[in-house]
Amino acid sequence: MNKNKVPTMISVDEAWRELGGKKIVSRATVYNGVKRGQIPHVRISSRVLIPRQKFLEWASASGFSLTPGGNTACAGARAGGSQ
Repeated sequence: MNKNKVPTMISVDEAWRELGGKKIVSRATVYNGVKRGQIPHVRISSRVLIPRQKFLEWASASGFSLTPGGNTACAGARAGGSQ
């Protein structure tokens, strides 16, 4: 796999890490956001994949400030986002 290529789909764990991991939000909160349909995703059999671009748009609209190392600033933002 080309290391310079950005994936178009990411796993729930990758999304969780991009949100800042356990410093910002619990893994369970991200899974619950997927389960409730708040985080855009597709299911392929039992696997959940998140379209990267839609995730980035959702995260921005939900108040997350994403950085390559994960979310470093976002007091109070949650995977549920604003509704």
